[in-house]
Amino acid sequence: MQMKRSTKTGNFPFSSIKSNFLQFFSKNERNLISFLKELTEINTYSYNLDGINKCIDVFTKKVPKTLKIEKIDRNLLISNSTEGYILLMGHIDTVFPEDLGFNKFHENSEKIFGPGVFDMKGGLVVALFSLMFLDSLDLLKELPIVFLINSDEEIGSIHSKNLIESYAKRAKYAFVFEGSGENGEVVVGRKGKIGIKIETKGQASHAAYKITNKPSAILEMAHKIIEIEALNNEKNGISANAGKIEGGLGPNTVPDSCTLMVDFRFSKQHHENKLMEEIKKICINNKTTGVSSDFNVTSKRPCMEPEPNIPLYELVKEAANYAGINVESQIRPGVSDANFISNCKIPVIDGMGPRGGNDHSTKEFVIKSSLPERILLTSLSILKIADSLL
Repeated sequence: MQMKRSTKTGNFPFSSIKSNFLQFFSKNERNLISFLKELTEINTYSYNLDGINKCIDVFTKKVPKTLKIEKIDRNLLISNSTEGYILLMGHIDTVFPEDLGFNKFHENSEKIFGPGVFDMKGGLVVALFSLMFLDSLDLLKELPIVFLINSDEEIGSIHSKNLIESYAKRAKYAFVFEGSGENGEVVVGRKGKIGIKIETKGQASHAAYKITNKPSAILEMAHKIIEIEALNNEKNGISANAGKIEGGLGPNTVPDSCTLMVDFRFSKQHHENKLMEEIKKICINNKTTGVSSDFNVTSKRPCMEPEPNIPLYELVKEAANYAGINVESQIRPGVSDANFISNCKIPVIDGMGPRGGNDHSTKEFVIKSSLPERILLTSLSILKIADSLL
């Protein structure tokens, strides 16, 4: 569906929106901070379904009435269009279990601290208040929007992947609201990821009596670790990390089992098949007599290659100029739901959320001044896209 020309969005005077926004934000600043506090202090650990449902219910209370709200399993869909829309994407879950004790919001003159303020409840607030601002200008009803919020991104979006892809395929453009770069950069590319679990099975015996031809599961895994680490290739942007190993009963026992968790990252989508071939060879071919092995893929995300996203980035950069903000681009080794969207051949920009840091730690924070910056940037970017579609 292509947008019809609107007298309100067509030829919009972008230069005047900044003054309109300053009035809007002045009126809503404390409202925004208190809302972020309310969201932050509801525990939304990926496995805390009660907390996730509660937080979604709180979030829906501020959604503009011009948008339709639908709860899909443990996800939230906010929309006014079914095709050819601008997709806004974010997650409501965090990595912090309820019993960790990290559950309070606090602020000073420059920063806001709390679980998920940066990753990524701050980003959700940026997206929502952008829609609220556009609604205050009576423009939102003219703009095709789908805002999808999932609740399992931190565990690989294992339940929501198909949902994300189904809405991505019908979108025209997409924005993901993970935190921005240290200097406000947006993300045009991300590496792909493969997570692997390898298991080796040997034969237990007393270590004092087994000297040669030892069927040690750990010994076999040691060979595999060396081969896995040899797959690191800086030139091609491939990383391989044997990150966690478990096995054995004690120093005087030949270990009959061993488990290894491995993380692989790659910069080009065509690297994935070749990498998987190498992984299979390492996992299946054993060098230790009496030891067998097996493996399975625990997680997988496609590569978000930057080239298809550059035209959208140029529109965001134009929008930033109207706001008096300089926005550069970056490529990140970490993954997000933008990887799935990119794989659907939809231009996507990530890192639209606020500036901050120390995510996945109890020192997580957001820089206050970046909240209005990113709301204004998002609002202008949506209008620039709308303008380009007319």
